[in-house]
Amino acid sequence: MSTPEEATPADIVIRKSGGPKKVARYVGRSASLVSRWKRPKARGGTDGIIPAVHQLQIIEAAITHRFPLRLEDFFPSDLVERLRASNAELGATEEAA
Repeated sequence: MSTPEEATPADIVIRKSGGPKKVARYVGRSASLVSRWKRPKARGGTDGIIPAVHQLQIIEAAITHRFPLRLEDFFPSDLVERLRASNAELGATEEAA
């Protein structure tokens, strides 16, 4: 997961989407629920991960309302980098085969 000083996916997506109130409208939930995504699980949050059920709704809102989200924004950066490295290795292996 991210370090305390590193922004979580929820931090990034909520900020880029216009804040908790706007995200709440996009997903049909309360702003307080959206804000809880940023909290640790021990405090009733999701450890900075946006629930999958809401990810598609936010992506659709980004397309409709034209705000700049990237798919990578929805996942911890260390996980994205590990997946890229793994895919690069697979590409090298596939090319050799």
